[in-house]
Amino acid sequence: MKKKITAFTLVLILVLSKSSAFAAINYEFTSPSNLGYEERVVQLVNIEREKYELPSLYLDKTISDIARMKSKDMADKNYFGHQSPTYGSAGEMLLKFGVTWSAWGENIASGQRSPEQVVS
Repeated sequence: MKKKITAFTLVLILVLSKSSAFAAINYEFTSPSNLGYEERVVQLVNIEREKYELPSLYLDKTISDIARMKSKDMADKNYFGHQSPTYGSAGEMLLKFGVTWSAWGENIASGQRSPEQVVS
């Protein structure tokens, strides 16, 4: 029987292209539909970004799918880290699945029970 890292894993990949910013979030939890949670995390992140006059982020389906793959990889391979034994870094993973970027960042979290806790 495989061990789960925790009941909650969040992967947030931020990608900057020439003209826009994207956020992709995935987390594994008991609910099959996590969109409201994901949207709330992006909303809270944007509140923080606004304080520093940074562009808002929005959810991107392709990047969200990649984040889900990374989250599943961490659960399946029982690790918690930015470097995937399967995909390498988030930047390498994005390129592998056809997402070009000028800058990227990845936030991973585990154990938080609310979007507010994740962003905090």
